[in-house]
Amino acid sequence: MSEPDSISNPTCRAGAADGLSDRATARRQAILGAARELFLERGYAATTCADVVARSGGSLATLYALFGTKRGLFEAILRDYSEAVMRPLCVEGISTDPEQGLLAFGERYLAVVLEPSVVAWWRALCAEAPHAPELREVFLTEEGGPIQQALASYLGDKVEKGLLEIAEPVRAAGQFLALLRGHLHNRALAGDPTPATPEEIEEQVRSAVQIFIHGCRPRAAGS
Repeated sequence: MSEPDSISNPTCRAGAADGLSDRATARRQAILGAARELFLERGYAATTCADVVARSGGSLATLYALFGTKRGLFEAILRDYSEAVMRPLCVEGISTDPEQGLLAFGERYLAVVLEPSVVAWWRALCAEAPHAPELREVFLTEEGGPIQQALASYLGDKVEKGLLEIAEPVRAAGQFLALLRGHLHNRALAGDPTPATPEEIEEQVRSAVQIFIHGCRPRAAGS
């Protein structure tokens, strides 16, 4: 019997709040919620840690102890988002077939990135990045963001098992995420008031996975 698959990434193991007391966990969630709201309302550059504490309650000392800096707070929001998106690839018993695994991941990923609150967050980040160099540093690292890193780990595992042929898993992960988002995400970013239907999401994911898998399946010798 084969071992169940999971991504070798922190998003599939201990959560960011593990080890905290119930009170500290509640405080962490309150701070994150306030930060998400303020980053959208005022922008990342215009929001201070003091602003976040004024809305969430608590103290600056608690915020710094939990997150270190405003950038650390932003990165914690990304990690929480990434954990929710990556969950389909982290569950026990997921199919060892990469096509089935990517279909499960793709449907969750696209559904999440098309949620109105996430679309608004994405727009805000694009608008803020030119004014906040630390945001560019988070997104434009060579390894990509946390979702791309975790997906690259999953793809790399499939390469080691001989199920896929990929020279650069990190690059391939980024390309697959772009395929998944496609025109549905562009439509949402442009403000189309008509939400994507479940059928549209399913078709977009199916098409992206077919294109990606076709390009990454091992070729027979001499073919």
